[in-house]
This record gives sequence, structure tokens and C-alpha cells, in this order.
Amino acid sequence: MRAAKAVMDDDDASLRRRDSDDALFQIERAFRLVFDPIDKGVSRRGEEICFYADTDEEKAQWLDVFNALVGHIPPNPLWAELVWQRQQELDQDRASIPSTSS
Repeated sequence: MRAAKAVMDDDDASLRRRDSDDALFQIERAFRLVFDPIDKGVSRRGEEICFYADTDEEKAQWLDVFNALVGHIPPNPLWAELVWQRQQELDQDRASIPSTSS
């Protein structure tokens, strides 16, 4: 999920793709997670995962969840962020203590 760049609602006509694969995305209650391409020289666009919901309510819930996650997941796990912050604090504490060299 960290690599996801966008959530696309395929029922939104302004966002619908206009290429040869367009028929795949005209299914009711379809939506996609879009990722950046790993090698930008290989493809025009990134990878995508397509989803299809059984009901409009279920689709709305999934879109809410995905929209809340995409772009908001830190690059490192929370425990790693906390360790890094603690190390920064320790380094600052050490820097503020005057050295007693003779």
C-alpha cells in the first residue's frame, strides 16, 4: 500500500481510461489502486490492481478506506520511525552535554 499513488473510481466518467483496455473498466462498481511504474522506461503507466464491489455501499466503504491509506503510510514501519526518533533524541542529549577533557 505504501507504493500506491492513487485510487481511481471507474464509475467516474472524468477519470475513466480511454485506451484499448477501457472495456475492462466498464464493469459496475469497479475501482483501482494505481502504482508508479518500477522502471519508467518499460511502461507508460504504473501497475494497477482492479477491484469490484458487490454493492454501492460496499464500494463506498472500500473507497473511503483506500483513500484514507493512499499517500498516508510512512516509508518505514512505525517501530522503525520510533527507534529513529529516539536515536535522534539521544544524539541531541549527548551533543548538549559539555565534554570534560583535560
